[in-house]
Amino acid sequence: MKCSPYAHSHYPEEGEWLQLGDSELRAAEVLHNGEAVLLRQVRHHCHGAAECYLKAFLKRRGVERQTHKLEPLLGECVGLDLAFRSIRDAVNTLARDYPPNLLGEDGDELERPDSCRAAEGEWGDLRGQLSCETSVQTHYNPQNTFTAGEATDWFSCVSEVRHFVRRRLGMEED
Repeated sequence: MKCSPYAHSHYPEEGEWLQLGDSELRAAEVLHNGEAVLLRQVRHHCHGAAECYLKAFLKRRGVERQTHKLEPLLGECVGLDLAFRSIRDAVNTLARDYPPNLLGEDGDELERPDSCRAAEGEWGDLRGQLSCETSVQTHYNPQNTFTAGEATDWFSCVSEVRHFVRRRLGMEED
């Protein structure tokens, strides 16, 4: 399950996004046993957890987004708080090789987020570092040839995103 079960009736509050993210992360942990056959599902839940954590921050700032794509979500976060640049590598790792048919709607999602446009000067510096304008499909791994080592990287990345967002929300100490 992706992390927006309330898409048509109720947009989750910040705390709900954090709980959904933790549930996605727990599902990934349960599925992870090193078997290649389950690595696609582990990746899916790690991606979903990061998505939920980013949406929790955006919700705190009054932004609601109906997308599963991590790059535009991170772009929105960067537009609101430049410190989010520090987790771009973690987010890009989680977004890379993710199946495009599971990422949500097409169209304006591939454009720069409005908050990034508002910080145009900052965006110019980030353009080469952040792949908000690049479709993940160019990096898609249709063979799902993931390794247990990659799964370890995904857990590390989603943990980094989780702790960073919680610190930015004032829920954890630096």
